[in-house]
Amino acid sequence: MNASEIASSIVLLGAVVGALALLWTKVGRRSWRAYRSARTKVTAVSDAILGRDAVVDTITGREIAPALPGMGVRMAHQEQQMEAITAAVTRLASQQEALTDHERRIKALEEASVERVVTKAESAAAFRAIEAVAQQNHVDHESE
Repeated sequence: MNASEIASSIVLLGAVVGALALLWTKVGRRSWRAYRSARTKVTAVSDAILGRDAVVDTITGREIAPALPGMGVRMAHQEQQMEAITAAVTRLASQQEALTDHERRIKALEEASVERVVTKAESAAAFRAIEAVAQQNHVDHESE
């Protein structure tokens, strides 16, 4: 190789390195950020659907983030909770019916109690009237 070929190779290499440096500064950083953002999102979606183990610090052994169960496990738990809520609402509805029935029965007892009190008062008044008539008749028979 002669000196002019070596010089042109060095200039070409410098131009390629300069172009790569320019490309890295503008497009490269933007592409790297986009790649990191996409990778973070894909990891988050994967963790949400499939779940993940607990994140543990390798040096201290301390748990940094708790384990995240997969979507199927979480949905099964939600279904169990809904079954429990449904059973509780069913029990509450039957208790409400019983309370309504108790209300009706208590009202009937109150009405019967009031009726007995009124009947007792009427009976007492009737007996007093009968007693007064009997005493009047007794007085009239003695005076004859």
